[in-house]
Amino acid sequence: MSNYYLFQDRKKCIGCHSCEVQCESNKSLPSGSRLCQIVPDGPHVINDLPRVSHVLMSCFHCETPWCVAACPAGAMKKRPRDGIVYVDPLLCIGCKNCISACPWGSVQWDPEKRQAVKCDYCMDRIDLGLKPACVTVCTSHCLEFGAIEEKMPGLRKKPFIPVLPVREDEQDAILPQKRCPVNAVMTELERILNTGNLVDPKSRRRTEKILKLIQDVAWGRAGADHLQSIESFAQKIIKEGPDDISRKTGEFVSLTLTEHLEVFVSHVQTNNCATGECVKMAPAPCQMACPAGMDIPTYVTLIGMGRDAEAIEVIRKDNPFPPL
Repeated sequence: MSNYYLFQDRKKCIGCHSCEVQCESNKSLPSGSRLCQIVPDGPHVINDLPRVSHVLMSCFHCETPWCVAACPAGAMKKRPRDGIVYVDPLLCIGCKNCISACPWGSVQWDPEKRQAVKCDYCMDRIDLGLKPACVTVCTSHCLEFGAIEEKMPGLRKKPFIPVLPVREDEQDAILPQKRCPVNAVMTELERILNTGNLVDPKSRRRTEKILKLIQDVAWGRAGADHLQSIESFAQKIIKEGPDDISRKTGEFVSLTLTEHLEVFVSHVQTNNCATGECVKMAPAPCQMACPAGMDIPTYVTLIGMGRDAEAIEVIRKDNPFPPL
């Protein structure tokens, strides 16, 4: 195994295939030569909704590579200093033994050069202190690359934490056990509004406005004034709320914002969630190519979450054509 690690966060991947296209372009490969591949997994039915995830498949740079052992010309090599497995084009005779030997299908065939090609982590870029080409263009920032001893300790600190349902008798606004406070407060406000316990019309409208603002923060659409507006609405609920549930809702929002202000600011400034729980709405290729600038990733994400009405509103907001 090489000293480097290419990690994919499947929760962030939107299956845009930008990594494949950039890899092909960087290596000057003919169309269809995919040294890294995004493979769909699904659809699987989860909570009565279809879900599809995407898996990155590229060379694993094995500890004992079968492709290296199968090469009769010594063209398939393993770099001693970092364990990267690569093809020496000056030695490759095009026998395809390495292609047959690789159990993962990582070695590809270049029909123009009539030679084997494979992912080498863009070692020419690594030697210059740069990242592999696929990582640099990932629209949802789901790819991470680095030395194993640097990356793995941080990745191991991100265990999967299941979201547990809130009991009906838990009426108080309690922060759910989640890693991201932005996502947690959004989920809790949705629960408060859905229970129907927040009966004061004015407090309810203000809570709905807070929820909309926090959704913008979580989805990478917030501006510099969003956090100030959230705090302002929360303080109005605290001061003017006629009942206990209204005041507790306002206090919950204000306290969460105060205690986790750095996280909220980071969401606004970087349009990214460090834990991956909030949907990262980075411009996907379809969005960048769209002349109207429609927010396609948000639409697709909302559809996947079963929020069809909200998804349609996203398209209506950006649609330049008059409604029928």
